[in-house]
Amino acid sequence: MILGQDFDTKLKYESAKKNESEDISSNTTWKNLLCLLNEAKISPDNCFFTNAIMGVRNNGSAIGKSPGFKNKIFIEKCQEFFLYQLEMQKPKIILVLGLKVAEFLSETSNNLDKWRKIKNYKTIDEKNLQILKNIKFKNGNVSNLALLMHPSSRKYNLDKRYYKEKKGKEAQIQMIKEIMNLK
Repeated sequence: MILGQDFDTKLKYESAKKNESEDISSNTTWKNLLCLLNEAKISPDNCFFTNAIMGVRNNGSAIGKSPGFKNKIFIEKCQEFFLYQLEMQKPKIILVLGLKVAEFLSETSNNLDKWRKIKNYKTIDEKNLQILKNIKFKNGNVSNLALLMHPSSRKYNLDKRYYKEKKGKEAQIQMIKEIMNLK
């Protein structure tokens, strides 16, 4: 399972609906995510892609924290839906795309309190919280999680990531390879 934050803006959704497909070539998140999967030798056909926040942003940019986080009841419903998807998919691995998604997940498991108020990747990396194993969710499902930088910011911030002796792109690839071996 690959868990992003949200779909995009209403304008991009309407365009995808009109064209009967999303233009992946012009979407930074998709371009960078597919590049990452390719580097990790993972076929997108073997992945279930979903988002923490259901729906689209009414206006503005798709970058940054979703406005949906301002509505606690809405977020709780999205967390319930995530747990439903988890129950249906039963993924052994979840690639978590970004800090906001990690914070969202922290309320779905008592084992994810370490991610609850983390503000930056430096803290995640220093505390060795990039990979969390055998996380039991509130619905009883168990999975292994890797917290990756969100693909939309990968180009500008990736060099700040560390994992074991690796840095930058190699660090994230190492995280993915390690978590894939936990299946």
